[in-house]
Amino acid sequence: MIMTIGLLGNAALQAQLSKESAKSDDRVKATNLAKILYGQMVSDASNLANYAYPGSGTASSAASWAVEVKKLPGAIDPTVSVAADGTCLITIQWSMPQDNSVNTYSVPFKVDKTL
Repeated sequence: MIMTIGLLGNAALQAQLSKESAKSDDRVKATNLAKILYGQMVSDASNLANYAYPGSGTASSAASWAVEVKKLPGAIDPTVSVAADGTCLITIQWSMPQDNSVNTYSVPFKVDKTL
């Protein structure tokens, strides 16, 4: 009886570890995707306004990047906001099928367009 409870507890622990590992992997992917777009936006500061991406169907310099983001499991359409003063916000969201929670990774930054 004690052995059975121990084995069940171990199985539950392994399942939780697997779920957390998948969440961590998706966070790393989202971080890397945000870094890629951040780099493009900073290096193309003179065209910064062209990177605004409020969602699907929008003509934007970020559209091909958004296609890559949508390859994340449970991806929700990413958004990129660009203000006139160079303040930007990249937001990537995805949901995990195991727990129905929405995960969000946001990167706020400001680009100096005078350089």
